Amino acid sequence: MTPRPQPTLAYLRLLEGQISRFLNTLQERLNELETVQQELYDAQTYLLQESAPLEVLAQVREAVNYLSNQHWAILQLTCIASHLWAVIQALLHSTNETP
Repeated sequence: MTPRPQPTLAYLRLLEGQISRFLNTLQERLNELETVQQELYDAQTYLLQESAPLEVLAQVREAVNYLSNQHWAILQLTCIASHLWAVIQALLHSTNETP
């Protein structure tokens, strides 16, 4: 059985930086999305109070559903990237302990 290649310390550090930046980007997008969602919910409430036409309410509801799906997807990406980051940090830590 051939030995598995070990990632180099430099490569792990590169990955750590890239994933860290990706997590920051995801968090920024999540914050922006949450702001837009709140504004859309406020608009939806206003339209309901003003008895807006059903077509308008249906389009707003479609936008709410779309943004909710995007929100869920970003949360899932954040979770996956966080786990990868933890694995890379563990590998870096174990590499630092190796003589």
